[in-house]
Amino acid sequence: MTIDDDRFEARLMSDGVYVTTIERRGDTLAVEYESIDAGSIGEVPHQEMGRVINVYRELVDENEGRDGTEAGIMDGNEDGDGSSDRSGYRRIEATVTDLEGEPVGTWHAEAGWLRALADDDLTEVEFSSRALDTIDHDVEN
Repeated sequence: MTIDDDRFEARLMSDGVYVTTIERRGDTLAVEYESIDAGSIGEVPHQEMGRVINVYRELVDENEGRDGTEAGIMDGNEDGDGSSDRSGYRRIEATVTDLEGEPVGTWHAEAGWLRALADDDLTEVEFSSRALDTIDHDVEN
């Protein structure tokens, strides 16, 4: 089972994050979204990163157990050590654009960080710091 793209997009739009594309690439969820704030400040707004991550986590939590798996995004992903990823989390890769569709920056959150956060092995502050460290404003147009 995967998260419902329409629900993901609708929840983000209600928070002012305008999704332009959602793709699954192996064990990665790639999201591109427009940001009014990114265009005006010229960088990736941290609050919007939090919104994307938190909506994603909420949808995973809502799906947990619906199909008898531990979580709702069970695709048999590999953790790299040969064991199936039963946590339901995928790596999130995001591209942030301004309202004209010009890239402002990218960021990502590793599936392992999301699992550690859910298991209380990582604090919100530690998670946020890791995610913020991935911001790259040097993107090609």
